[in-house]
Amino acid sequence: MKKIIATVLVAVMALVMFSVAVSAENTLVIDFNTPEGQAAGTFFGNNCNYAEDAGTEGKIIARLVNLAPDGSDASAESEGGLFGNGIAVKFDAGADGEATIVLTLICPDHVNGAFNYRLYHSTNDADYVKEELDAVQDHVFFDYTIKVNIKKGENTIKFVQGVSPWGNGEGGNGWRVDIAKLVITLPGDSAPVDESEYHYVNASFDSFYVNDVLNFGEPDGAASDKLDARGRTVDGSDGSVSKFTLRGWIGFEEEIESFGYQINGKDPVYGDFKAATEDEVRGAGGQNALRFQIEIDATQLKGTNNIVMVVKLANGAVVKIDDTLQATGPATPPNTSFTFVGVEDSQPATQPETQPQTGDAVVAMIAVIAVLAMGAAVVFSKKRAF
Repeated sequence: MKKIIATVLVAVMALVMFSVAVSAENTLVIDFNTPEGQAAGTFFGNNCNYAEDAGTEGKIIARLVNLAPDGSDASAESEGGLFGNGIAVKFDAGADGEATIVLTLICPDHVNGAFNYRLYHSTNDADYVKEELDAVQDHVFFDYTIKVNIKKGENTIKFVQGVSPWGNGEGGNGWRVDIAKLVITLPGDSAPVDESEYHYVNASFDSFYVNDVLNFGEPDGAASDKLDARGRTVDGSDGSVSKFTLRGWIGFEEEIESFGYQINGKDPVYGDFKAATEDEVRGAGGQNALRFQIEIDATQLKGTNNIVMVVKLANGAVVKIDDTLQATGPATPPNTSFTFVGVEDSQPATQPETQPQTGDAVVAMIAVIAVLAMGAAVVFSKKRAF
């Protein structure tokens, strides 16, 4: 029976590992902020490099910049041509078909009043295809999706910039369209949900209650600052803390499915934590902004507990609202994480201990001595036999 159970467990583990491998093979993430992502790209032409740029929040991106177009693409000559520099990204595919590529882009020249962004791409040396990014008038990260036909085996996709012509239609300038990341979904797999993919708009963490005490006795508002002033730690080791309440509002470009919290990195706990939301909140946090009121029962929490609010979005992303939250705009995200020290976590004995009566103890001790003496006699007799 034990052998059958072990065989079934091995088979289940093998199936899980195989499923993960298939998913990983059909989805490629090339992040230029990592050494692995940078290794997948090859620059050509002049003045391209991996570096930070205006508005990139300290992240490394692929900077596609040059000062002179080469006009080599006939379809773009009327616009001043293409720049003679860019980046080529190589990847392997297991089948022919259409690939979906989500590009995370940034247009840093917008801070100088730039417009008319043009990005071209060519797959496996086919003609360049122009993507109109004229509507993008910001210098923060944004996602742009393209679809390309690929082949089984090695594929190369090149990205270059187009040139905005001067008034006479000759020459011109090229506002930069830099690339931060590519998420490539290969043929045979539906578009994945990248659980790190979200677009934060704005938020306000106003109220932090310990039991029924608001913000440690201070006025409402700026709850994160008041946690900072106390080392983000609540000491309930005396058993006096029974609950926490977190109140505020938050908005993402994606719809919010539910609010919850996470303790010590375990599975999030979701609940009916949405609160009535007024128009002023949506005006500040976007059309999908919602108010939250999260109740956390602390009566069963022992020892040290790291607690953080989480938001589950409609696209499947689960976002922790702490200092890892990435802002895509000027608003600074709040930090809801804190440490709660509960009563000491003691392990009770599995069976109640009873103190033996004095007479019982003496009898037990005599029995033990007798057994040991018999064992010694047996060992001694065996040694004498040899």
